[in-house]
Amino acid sequence: MQIAPQTPARLLVWKEFRLKPHVAAIRHRALFPMIGLQQRNWSQVVLERNQTLKDWSAASVLIISNSYRDDDVELARAASSAGLPVVADICDNVFIGDIKGDRGQMQRRNFEAIAGLSTAITVPSPYMAETVASNLDQHCPISVIPDQNETLPQTRAAFDTEAWLEKNSRLRKWAWEDQRMRFLKRAKRRLGLKKADLAPERPTPRREPGRKRLVWFGHHGEFGKSGLWALADAIPALEAVNAHCPIELLVVSNSEEKFRDLISTATFPTLYTAWHPFQVFRDIESADLCVLPNARDSLTLPKSAGRIVMALGLGVPVAATMVSSLEKLRPGLFEGMTAETLTLALTNEAERRRRLEIGKRIVEEAFSSQAVSKRWDALLTQVVEKAQPLRG
Repeated sequence: MQIAPQTPARLLVWKEFRLKPHVAAIRHRALFPMIGLQQRNWSQVVLERNQTLKDWSAASVLIISNSYRDDDVELARAASSAGLPVVADICDNVFIGDIKGDRGQMQRRNFEAIAGLSTAITVPSPYMAETVASNLDQHCPISVIPDQNETLPQTRAAFDTEAWLEKNSRLRKWAWEDQRMRFLKRAKRRLGLKKADLAPERPTPRREPGRKRLVWFGHHGEFGKSGLWALADAIPALEAVNAHCPIELLVVSNSEEKFRDLISTATFPTLYTAWHPFQVFRDIESADLCVLPNARDSLTLPKSAGRIVMALGLGVPVAATMVSSLEKLRPGLFEGMTAETLTLALTNEAERRRRLEIGKRIVEEAFSSQAVSKRWDALLTQVVEKAQPLRG
């Protein structure tokens, strides 16, 4: 993966609190777009924590992606004062209220300040676009750019932190001022997060003969009815399916304790395996059906189509609760978590093949790296061109 092409003619400055590839939002809203945009002649550098630039003259645009600290507001002010367009990218609903306590209130306050300094706002779903628009006093264009299909080669590239360090160091040849050189030295220490720490890959749990395998994968969920809480609400429907179509459920997540409390008490076999960024692809491929319920509350309604797209891209049929980000994918999904829908998705081979082929075609047309990076490129080009007369 290359961050810095041969010329810094178009330089994107990304701001993340911390560039951790283990976090899905970081991969989908920053790392994967970077990989796609470097193919479209964008040079890129990343700021973390309270890093800043003293001179913005070489930069084309600042993207603040899901980072809402006080220093992010100051960074946006500095860039805006220099005539640089600012893009605010947001994927989580910061307007929920007290669900996240003081941290949530700080995130909302700072996002609103950053949005007020922004030329454009990007979100992963139509519902998130409506939520942002209804909660901001000022008008700022909002663009829906979906999460792209996560593939194993791109995930490996996102975790190749040594390559990030090497490519980022190429910025030195642009002969920035001494203060920038000091920044780059700090960035070289921090950007790569050393070598990304990963547990060894392990085998996918073996299937029990005579049972259909369902898979659920994702973060366990910290707030509201997200994550495994939503899956727990679907257990009665899964038990009804198991009564006439034997099933097992593989959960790929990051909290075995929550799995034991919420899922393992089901009357059908359940298995847990820890999420691994590379192994998860084989875990998903081992299943007959991917189930992704959504509680449809203010926290989960804005969610992107990322996991649904990933499963379809791997050739696994998907049963999911409909939310706005899935509308384009609707013809390729089994909609809902009823026992009837799940039984159809597991037993009707002709319908499984038909919907899967439709879903895979939509993924390629609308959610591939090429399709999504094209949308990022079009938006950023428009933003930069609009700002050029103002920057002289």
